[in-house]
Amino acid sequence: MPKQYLIVDKKILPKVYEKIIEARSLLNTRHVKDISEACKQVGISRSTYYKLKDRVYAPEEEKTTRKAVLSMLLDHQHGILSEVLHHVAVYQANILTITQNYPIQGKANVVLMMDIADLSVPVETLIQELNGLDAVSAVQLLSIE
Repeated sequence: MPKQYLIVDKKILPKVYEKIIEARSLLNTRHVKDISEACKQVGISRSTYYKLKDRVYAPEEEKTTRKAVLSMLLDHQHGILSEVLHHVAVYQANILTITQNYPIQGKANVVLMMDIADLSVPVETLIQELNGLDAVSAVQLLSIE
């Protein structure tokens, strides 16, 4: 299913959307030291920023790549990482890096950094799909850009 976007004149939108972009710009240019300071400077709450930061972009912020970092706790069993990677590939995400720790008490921590620019489903759907695998104990979205 293709992503659906609207191009809307910012005059009809609540000012909070513009403030999200302004706060992100302050962070990216390092004019502020952290998210709290950026939110305070533009006049929004941190919860508002976190709720909308991955949903609102200015046209000039359009990127050819988007990244997501997932942390997973996998059972130590043959082929489970291959199964996870297969699911990621089915939904058109590209693996950038894989970090896997040694299994402790039958569980291994795996961190995937992925390019999700061409992801065919929302990230939440991919996470649900991975959580549904038998040998996957937990999947957590650490970061998205």
